[in-house]
Amino acid sequence: MRTGSDEKMKSTSAPAPIKISDLHLASFLLARGFQVVGVEGPPGKRDFVFQDIPLDAISSFYGGDDAVSARALLDALRNLRGLLVQGVR
Repeated sequence: MRTGSDEKMKSTSAPAPIKISDLHLASFLLARGFQVVGVEGPPGKRDFVFQDIPLDAISSFYGGDDAVSARALLDALRNLRGLLVQGVR
């Protein structure tokens, strides 16, 4: 049996990190203001780790429903490529 306090604790726990291997999706999310919290994986197969990404943000990328500044997108792409070369952040 669960109590109200159990449900509160569950809802306040930290969300699971989301690993994204798609460089373009990661660039889009970074340009929208989401923060990369890490880079994981071996060279050539790295994943960008994000926290607190709503699913509608990912859906808007694939659906083409959202627009970001071209400058912000290219800056994000350049920054993420730099992280790939550097390795773990």
